[in-house]
Amino acid sequence: IQVYAEHSFSFPSGHATLAVAFYGFVTYILIRSTRKWKTKGNLLFPGVIIGFLIGFSRLYLGVHYLSDVWSGYLIGTLWLIIGISLSQWLHVREPPYTPSGSSGKIRFASTILILSSILFYIGFAKQYHPGRSFATSSFDIAIVQNAQDIFSDERMKYMETLTGREQEPMNFIIMAQNDKQLIEIFRKAGWFRADKPTFRSLAKIYKAALLHEPYPTAPVTPLFWNSSVNDFSFEKPTDANNIRERHHVRFWKTKYITKNGKHIYVGTASLDTGVKWGVTHRIDPNIDGEREYLFNDLKRARRLESYKKIQLVKPRLGHNFAGDPFFTDGKAYLIISKSDA
Repeated sequence: IQVYAEHSFSFPSGHATLAVAFYGFVTYILIRSTRKWKTKGNLLFPGVIIGFLIGFSRLYLGVHYLSDVWSGYLIGTLWLIIGISLSQWLHVREPPYTPSGSSGKIRFASTILILSSILFYIGFAKQYHPGRSFATSSFDIAIVQNAQDIFSDERMKYMETLTGREQEPMNFIIMAQNDKQLIEIFRKAGWFRADKPTFRSLAKIYKAALLHEPYPTAPVTPLFWNSSVNDFSFEKPTDANNIRERHHVRFWKTKYITKNGKHIYVGTASLDTGVKWGVTHRIDPNIDGEREYLFNDLKRARRLESYKKIQLVKPRLGHNFAGDPFFTDGKAYLIISKSDA
């Protein structure tokens, strides 16, 4: 639920801009201060890596699109060029004027400037009170007669990459009273809600992967549907009981509700069979098998009012964003949850 109304824009990414402008300039200063070319190369490499990882983290955490990060890199590079040019221009000029005052006076003046900046920041923070917003949704609700009507665009039947390329098709359409009920259905079925991707949870998942330890609520890589990051992720450990293998499903809350007042959620399930590149999982190609596994768990939980399998897309072969192959018969489960769940 939105609490504060934020009116600023996220295009371009401020993190990506500062990553290039600030860390790039720090790298430039360090490189200029050494004469050994080997050392210069060793300093350049971590500077580039830091900028890349900061931009990648904005994509991985699902808070920016690729265009936001790329534009941030371009603007950061512009300011980096300006900063380096100005620094070089000052560097080749005569030595700057050195004040004749004592070092004690200089330290005192510096302390006053720092304290003034801190007091200004505190005063601004106390005076800044953004307007509260109690809106329950960021989009207009639309009522549909049939759940299949939400797929007015054929592309909405599939997940998509950052560049809009189609990935796995949806294999679950669930109608539930609200978010709480959806979460409760999966809890009753023995599935865990995945943690949000944060630096802390990512550190925890890397530790679990390295030591082959269980982490039943580990974050799931955010993916896109209809240009939006998934709203919910659920998972269940396999018999191996470690983070490298797990059943998981992503769900998106659509803007549509049925005439009975139930919200429509779409999702797709797959099985992680291992870790690749150290940053993501490898999926089992048989995503239909995972669809059936999840459906059986939901059915055993006895929280479903009705269900049926529909032909959502044509049978197809494909590859996901990480290049893993998959195949499917194109069918999806259309599920209506019990109102008392």
